[in-house]
Amino acid sequence: MHSFLRFYYFLRQFFTSLYARYCEALVRPRIAICPVSEGQQHCLNCGTIFQGNFCPMCGQNAAVRRFRWREIGHGILQLFGWSERSIPRTLWHLIYRPGYMIGDYLGGRRMPYFPPIRLLFVLAASVVLLSNITPEREAVNEPVFTFTTSDSTATSAKSLDKEESFTAEEISFLKQFEQRYFAWARDHKALELLLIHSLIALAGWRIFRKTRRNAYLTLPEHFYVQVYIACQLLFLRLLYILFSFQHVDLKDTYGMPFEIICLVLFYDYRQLFGDSWLRLLWRMLLFLLLFFFMAFMIGLFVGAFSAWRAFDVN
Repeated sequence: MHSFLRFYYFLRQFFTSLYARYCEALVRPRIAICPVSEGQQHCLNCGTIFQGNFCPMCGQNAAVRRFRWREIGHGILQLFGWSERSIPRTLWHLIYRPGYMIGDYLGGRRMPYFPPIRLLFVLAASVVLLSNITPEREAVNEPVFTFTTSDSTATSAKSLDKEESFTAEEISFLKQFEQRYFAWARDHKALELLLIHSLIALAGWRIFRKTRRNAYLTLPEHFYVQVYIACQLLFLRLLYILFSFQHVDLKDTYGMPFEIICLVLFYDYRQLFGDSWLRLLWRMLLFLLLFFFMAFMIGLFVGAFSAWRAFDVN
Protein backbone atom coordinates (compact mmCIF):
# COMPACT_ATOMS: atom_id res chain seq x y z
CA MET A 1 0.00 0.00 0.00
CA HIS A 2 2.82 2.37 0.88
CA SER A 3 4.59 1.72 -2.42
CA PHE A 4 1.35 2.30 -4.30
CA LEU A 5 0.89 5.71 -2.63
CA ARG A 6 4.47 6.68 -3.45
CA PHE A 7 3.91 5.74 -7.08
CA TYR A 8 0.64 7.71 -7.12
CA TYR A 9 2.29 10.84 -5.68
CA PHE A 10 5.14 10.48 -8.14
CA LEU A 11 2.74 10.33 -11.11
CA ARG A 12 0.72 13.26 -9.80
CA GLN A 13 3.82 15.38 -9.33
CA PHE A 14 5.15 14.39 -12.76
CA PHE A 15 1.95 15.27 -14.64
CA THR A 16 1.51 18.46 -12.60
CA SER A 17 4.99 19.65 -13.53
CA LEU A 18 4.42 18.58 -17.14
CA TYR A 19 1.17 20.57 -17.30
CA ALA A 20 2.89 23.57 -15.71
CA ARG A 21 5.60 23.46 -18.38
CA TYR A 22 2.95 23.17 -21.06
CA CYS A 23 1.11 26.24 -19.73
CA GLU A 24 4.40 28.12 -19.53
CA ALA A 25 5.18 27.19 -23.13
CA LEU A 26 1.75 28.44 -24.17
CA VAL A 27 2.23 31.83 -22.56
CA ARG A 28 5.92 32.34 -23.41
CA PRO A 29 7.48 29.84 -25.81
CA ARG A 30 11.21 29.54 -26.31
CA ILE A 31 12.31 31.25 -29.51
CA ALA A 32 15.96 31.06 -30.50
CA ILE A 33 17.72 34.44 -30.72
CA CYS A 34 21.09 34.87 -32.39
CA PRO A 35 23.84 36.02 -30.01
CA VAL A 36 25.31 39.48 -30.46
CA SER A 37 28.53 39.41 -32.45
CA GLU A 38 31.54 40.72 -30.57
CA GLY A 39 33.96 43.35 -31.80
CA GLN A 40 33.52 46.11 -34.30
CA GLN A 41 31.80 45.43 -37.62
CA HIS A 42 32.22 47.22 -40.94
CA CYS A 43 29.07 47.60 -43.04
CA LEU A 44 29.83 46.69 -46.64
CA ASN A 45 26.83 48.73 -47.82
CA CYS A 46 27.24 52.18 -46.23
CA GLY A 47 30.66 51.88 -44.58
CA THR A 48 29.45 52.45 -41.01
CA ILE A 49 31.56 51.08 -38.12
CA PHE A 50 29.27 49.54 -35.51
CA GLN A 51 28.87 46.82 -32.89
CA GLY A 52 26.14 44.20 -33.17
CA ASN A 53 24.49 42.02 -35.78
CA PHE A 54 22.92 44.71 -37.97
CA CYS A 55 24.02 48.09 -39.23
CA PRO A 56 22.19 50.90 -37.35
CA MET A 57 22.22 53.15 -40.43
CA CYS A 58 20.99 50.93 -43.29
CA GLY A 59 19.95 47.72 -41.48
CA GLN A 60 22.19 45.34 -43.43
CA ASN A 61 23.30 42.13 -41.73
CA ALA A 62 26.83 42.17 -40.40
CA ALA A 63 27.44 38.60 -41.56
CA VAL A 64 27.34 39.46 -45.27
CA ARG A 65 29.91 37.39 -47.17
CA ARG A 66 30.50 36.05 -50.66
CA PHE A 67 27.74 33.93 -52.14
CA ARG A 68 27.87 30.19 -51.56
CA TRP A 69 25.50 27.30 -52.13
CA ARG A 70 24.16 27.84 -48.62
CA GLU A 71 22.99 31.36 -49.52
CA ILE A 72 21.19 30.00 -52.58
CA GLY A 73 19.33 27.45 -50.47
CA HIS A 74 18.51 30.09 -47.88
CA GLY A 75 17.09 32.34 -50.61
CA ILE A 76 14.87 29.53 -51.89
CA LEU A 77 13.60 28.89 -48.37
CA GLN A 78 12.86 32.60 -47.95
CA LEU A 79 10.73 32.43 -51.09
CA PHE A 80 8.46 29.91 -49.34
CA GLY A 81 8.49 31.80 -46.05
CA TRP A 82 11.05 29.63 -44.25
CA SER A 83 13.38 32.23 -42.80
CA GLU A 84 13.68 34.30 -39.63
CA ARG A 85 9.95 35.10 -39.82
CA SER A 86 8.97 31.55 -40.68
CA ILE A 87 5.56 30.58 -42.08
CA PRO A 88 5.68 27.01 -40.62
CA ARG A 89 6.49 28.34 -37.14
CA THR A 90 3.68 30.92 -37.38
CA LEU A 91 1.19 28.26 -38.49
CA TRP A 92 2.30 25.95 -35.67
CA HIS A 93 1.71 28.71 -33.11
CA LEU A 94 -1.68 29.44 -34.70
CA ILE A 95 -2.70 25.85 -34.02
CA TYR A 96 -1.67 25.23 -30.41
CA ARG A 97 -1.47 28.78 -28.92
CA PRO A 98 -3.32 31.15 -31.29
CA GLY A 99 -4.62 33.60 -28.68
CA TYR A 100 -1.27 33.96 -26.92
CA MET A 101 0.54 34.34 -30.25
CA ILE A 102 -1.84 37.08 -31.41
CA GLY A 103 -1.40 38.81 -28.05
CA ASP A 104 2.39 38.64 -28.45
CA TYR A 105 2.14 40.13 -31.93
CA LEU A 106 -0.09 42.97 -30.76
CA GLY A 107 2.15 43.57 -27.76
CA GLY A 108 5.21 44.18 -29.93
CA ARG A 109 6.81 40.73 -30.23
CA ARG A 110 6.53 40.62 -34.01
CA MET A 111 9.86 39.44 -35.40
CA PRO A 112 9.31 35.67 -34.78
CA TYR A 113 6.03 35.61 -36.72
CA PHE A 114 5.13 36.04 -40.36
CA PRO A 115 3.13 39.23 -41.13
CA PRO A 116 -0.62 38.44 -41.00
CA ILE A 117 -1.86 40.09 -44.20
CA ARG A 118 0.92 38.52 -46.30
CA LEU A 119 0.20 35.16 -44.67
CA LEU A 120 -3.50 35.51 -45.49
CA PHE A 121 -2.77 36.04 -49.19
CA VAL A 122 -0.32 33.10 -49.25
CA LEU A 123 -2.84 30.73 -47.63
CA ALA A 124 -5.73 31.97 -49.79
CA ALA A 125 -3.68 31.40 -52.95
CA SER A 126 -2.72 27.92 -51.70
CA VAL A 127 -6.36 27.00 -51.01
CA VAL A 128 -7.46 28.19 -54.46
CA LEU A 129 -4.59 26.31 -56.13
CA LEU A 130 -5.27 23.03 -54.33
CA SER A 131 -9.01 23.34 -54.87
CA ASN A 132 -8.42 23.67 -58.60
CA ILE A 133 -6.10 20.67 -58.91
CA THR A 134 -8.09 18.27 -56.70
CA PRO A 135 -10.58 16.11 -58.61
CA GLU A 136 -14.25 16.93 -58.38
CA ARG A 137 -16.60 14.32 -57.02
CA GLU A 138 -19.07 12.96 -59.50
CA ALA A 139 -22.54 14.26 -59.02
CA VAL A 140 -25.17 11.66 -58.26
CA ASN A 141 -28.05 11.85 -60.70
CA GLU A 142 -31.12 11.28 -58.61
CA PRO A 143 -34.39 10.42 -60.36
CA VAL A 144 -36.93 13.21 -60.55
CA PHE A 145 -40.52 12.13 -59.84
CA THR A 146 -43.32 14.15 -61.42
CA PHE A 147 -46.93 13.71 -60.42
CA THR A 148 -48.85 14.71 -63.57
CA THR A 149 -51.73 13.10 -65.40
CA SER A 150 -51.59 12.08 -69.01
CA ASP A 151 -53.89 14.94 -70.08
CA SER A 152 -51.75 17.64 -68.51
CA THR A 153 -48.39 16.29 -69.69
CA ALA A 154 -48.19 18.39 -72.84
CA THR A 155 -49.35 21.52 -71.05
CA SER A 156 -46.81 21.14 -68.26
CA ALA A 157 -44.04 20.39 -70.80
CA LYS A 158 -44.86 23.57 -72.71
CA SER A 159 -44.91 25.64 -69.54
CA LEU A 160 -41.59 24.10 -68.48
CA ASP A 161 -39.97 24.92 -71.83
CA LYS A 162 -41.34 28.45 -71.61
CA GLU A 163 -39.97 28.91 -68.10
CA GLU A 164 -36.56 27.54 -69.09
CA SER A 165 -36.37 29.81 -72.14
CA PHE A 166 -37.39 32.77 -70.00
CA THR A 167 -34.78 32.16 -67.34
CA ALA A 168 -32.10 31.56 -69.97
CA GLU A 169 -32.76 34.85 -71.76
CA GLU A 170 -33.79 37.18 -68.95
CA ILE A 171 -31.94 36.44 -65.76
CA SER A 172 -32.93 38.74 -62.92
CA PHE A 173 -30.60 41.40 -61.63
CA LEU A 174 -30.25 39.71 -58.24
CA LYS A 175 -29.20 36.49 -59.94
CA GLN A 176 -26.59 38.35 -61.94
CA PHE A 177 -25.40 40.08 -58.80
CA GLU A 178 -25.06 36.71 -57.02
CA GLN A 179 -23.14 35.18 -59.92
CA ARG A 180 -20.82 38.16 -60.18
CA TYR A 181 -20.20 38.15 -56.44
CA PHE A 182 -19.28 34.45 -56.34
CA ALA A 183 -17.07 34.86 -59.40
CA TRP A 184 -15.30 37.79 -57.77
CA ALA A 185 -14.98 35.95 -54.44
CA ARG A 186 -13.53 32.90 -56.17
CA ASP A 187 -10.87 35.01 -57.89
CA HIS A 188 -10.19 37.31 -54.90
CA LYS A 189 -10.46 34.98 -51.91
CA ALA A 190 -8.16 36.98 -49.64
CA LEU A 191 -10.04 40.24 -50.26
CA GLU A 192 -13.35 38.54 -49.51
CA LEU A 193 -11.97 37.26 -46.21
CA LEU A 194 -10.65 40.73 -45.38
CA LEU A 195 -14.11 42.19 -45.90
CA ILE A 196 -15.84 39.54 -43.80
CA HIS A 197 -13.36 39.75 -40.95
CA SER A 198 -13.43 43.55 -41.00
CA LEU A 199 -17.09 43.25 -40.04
CA ILE A 200 -16.20 40.66 -37.38
CA ALA A 201 -13.47 43.00 -36.08
CA LEU A 202 -16.04 45.78 -35.67
CA ALA A 203 -18.27 43.49 -33.59
CA GLY A 204 -15.32 42.27 -31.52
CA TRP A 205 -14.11 45.83 -30.89
CA ARG A 206 -17.53 46.69 -29.47
CA ILE A 207 -17.99 43.58 -27.31
CA PHE A 208 -14.46 42.63 -26.11
CA ARG A 209 -13.36 45.84 -24.44
CA LYS A 210 -13.01 45.22 -20.70
CA THR A 211 -11.15 41.90 -20.49
CA ARG A 212 -8.52 40.37 -18.21
CA ARG A 213 -5.86 40.34 -20.92
CA ASN A 214 -5.38 42.65 -23.89
CA ALA A 215 -8.14 45.02 -22.79
CA TYR A 216 -9.21 48.08 -24.79
CA LEU A 217 -7.75 46.97 -28.09
CA THR A 218 -8.22 49.49 -30.87
CA LEU A 219 -10.21 48.77 -34.00
CA PRO A 220 -7.06 48.28 -36.16
CA GLU A 221 -5.73 45.83 -33.55
CA HIS A 222 -9.00 43.88 -33.70
CA PHE A 223 -8.60 43.85 -37.47
CA TYR A 224 -5.18 42.17 -37.12
CA VAL A 225 -6.72 39.70 -34.66
CA GLN A 226 -9.30 38.69 -37.25
CA VAL A 227 -6.71 38.45 -40.03
CA TYR A 228 -4.72 35.92 -37.98
CA ILE A 229 -7.91 34.00 -37.17
CA ALA A 230 -8.73 33.94 -40.89
CA CYS A 231 -5.25 32.51 -41.50
CA GLN A 232 -5.89 29.86 -38.87
CA LEU A 233 -9.20 28.80 -40.46
CA LEU A 234 -7.69 28.79 -43.93
CA PHE A 235 -4.83 26.60 -42.71
CA LEU A 236 -7.32 24.12 -41.25
CA ARG A 237 -9.12 24.03 -44.58
CA LEU A 238 -5.80 23.54 -46.35
CA LEU A 239 -5.02 20.57 -44.11
CA TYR A 240 -8.43 19.08 -44.89
CA ILE A 241 -7.79 19.36 -48.63
CA LEU A 242 -4.31 17.83 -48.31
CA PHE A 243 -5.39 14.85 -46.22
CA SER A 244 -8.73 14.13 -47.90
CA PHE A 245 -7.69 15.18 -51.43
CA GLN A 246 -11.26 16.11 -52.22
CA HIS A 247 -12.51 19.05 -54.23
CA VAL A 248 -14.10 21.81 -52.15
CA ASP A 249 -16.42 24.50 -53.41
CA LEU A 250 -14.76 27.90 -53.31
CA LYS A 251 -18.15 29.55 -52.82
CA ASP A 252 -17.98 28.33 -49.23
CA THR A 253 -15.71 30.65 -47.25
CA TYR A 254 -13.95 28.07 -45.10
CA GLY A 255 -15.52 24.76 -46.09
CA MET A 256 -16.41 23.82 -42.51
CA PRO A 257 -19.58 23.93 -40.39
CA PHE A 258 -20.48 27.14 -38.60
CA GLU A 259 -20.28 25.36 -35.23
CA ILE A 260 -16.61 24.49 -35.83
CA ILE A 261 -15.84 28.13 -36.65
CA CYS A 262 -17.54 29.22 -33.40
CA LEU A 263 -15.48 26.69 -31.41
CA VAL A 264 -12.27 28.01 -33.02
CA LEU A 265 -13.25 31.59 -32.13
CA PHE A 266 -14.09 30.51 -28.59
CA TYR A 267 -10.69 28.81 -28.21
CA ASP A 268 -8.83 31.81 -29.61
CA TYR A 269 -10.68 34.40 -27.55
CA ARG A 270 -10.20 32.33 -24.40
CA GLN A 271 -6.42 32.56 -24.78
CA LEU A 272 -6.41 36.12 -26.09
CA PHE A 273 -8.65 37.80 -23.52
CA GLY A 274 -8.41 35.42 -20.53
CA ASP A 275 -12.08 35.62 -19.51
CA SER A 276 -13.81 32.89 -17.55
CA TRP A 277 -15.77 30.26 -19.44
CA LEU A 278 -19.21 31.66 -18.54
CA ARG A 279 -18.27 35.28 -19.16
CA LEU A 280 -16.69 34.38 -22.48
CA LEU A 281 -19.77 32.40 -23.49
CA TRP A 282 -21.98 35.42 -22.77
CA ARG A 283 -19.67 37.71 -24.73
CA MET A 284 -19.65 35.28 -27.64
CA LEU A 285 -23.45 35.28 -27.79
CA LEU A 286 -23.52 39.09 -27.84
CA PHE A 287 -20.74 39.10 -30.40
CA LEU A 288 -22.61 36.76 -32.77
CA LEU A 289 -25.86 38.68 -32.39
CA LEU A 290 -24.16 41.97 -33.21
CA PHE A 291 -22.31 40.45 -36.17
CA PHE A 292 -25.46 38.93 -37.70
CA PHE A 293 -27.36 42.17 -37.13
CA MET A 294 -24.73 44.19 -38.99
CA ALA A 295 -24.55 41.56 -41.75
CA PHE A 296 -28.36 41.67 -42.06
CA MET A 297 -28.36 45.47 -42.31
CA ILE A 298 -25.65 45.39 -44.98
CA GLY A 299 -27.54 42.68 -46.89
CA LEU A 300 -30.74 44.74 -46.62
CA PHE A 301 -28.93 47.78 -48.00
CA VAL A 302 -27.42 45.76 -50.87
CA GLY A 303 -30.82 44.24 -51.68
CA ALA A 304 -32.50 47.65 -51.70
CA PHE A 305 -29.75 49.06 -53.89
CA SER A 306 -30.03 46.11 -56.28
CA ALA A 307 -33.80 46.49 -56.49
CA TRP A 308 -33.42 50.21 -57.17
CA ARG A 309 -30.91 49.50 -59.92
CA ALA A 310 -33.22 46.90 -61.47
CA PHE A 311 -36.16 49.31 -61.33
CA ASP A 312 -34.03 52.08 -62.83
CA VAL A 313 -32.89 49.84 -65.68
CA ASN A 314 -36.47 48.84 -66.50
